[in-house]
Amino acid sequence: SNKETLQCLKEFHSQQTALLDAVLGENHISAVKEQTAGWELFDEAQVSCAKSVEKSQHILRNGARALWISFQNPPINMLSQSEWLDSDQYWQAFVEKHHFYHNHIASAVEDPESKEYDAKQKADLLKKWEAFDGRGTVRQNNKLLYQRPSYEYYDLYRGTLIEHMIFYLTKTG
Repeated sequence: SNKETLQCLKEFHSQQTALLDAVLGENHISAVKEQTAGWELFDEAQVSCAKSVEKSQHILRNGARALWISFQNPPINMLSQSEWLDSDQYWQAFVEKHHFYHNHIASAVEDPESKEYDAKQKADLLKKWEAFDGRGTVRQNNKLLYQRPSYEYYDLYRGTLIEHMIFYLTKTG
């Protein structure tokens, strides 16, 4: 078995030596000079790689700018919701002009910039202010709380109802 292994190694060595001698015996310079096709693909690849490098440098510059801007932003506890209004006069004027809320979806029906819309909003505001507890109570028919039945008192003050319920349940079991 050792003789067979040694014989295989000798044959492999002789075969590789013959192969290398054949490769060294060829004229490589003339073979390279004869090869003229395919260089366009190499040139196109070089141009494409140069464009990719430029694009990656552009992305890198933008990323560095974004990181710098992000670093220069104030911390979250220093932010103000109205800071942009102080610097933007257009939206500042918009907010001053539209001092009543309007969702602008119903703009085809009503104009949020009209005097009628402002008058309607003011009338609604006065009506809500006069009927303050949601029961249609206006100043003329308003009763003080001690003049009202207890269910109205408990409807207004739910926390008191819970406290009284707990007190009653603990006393009566």
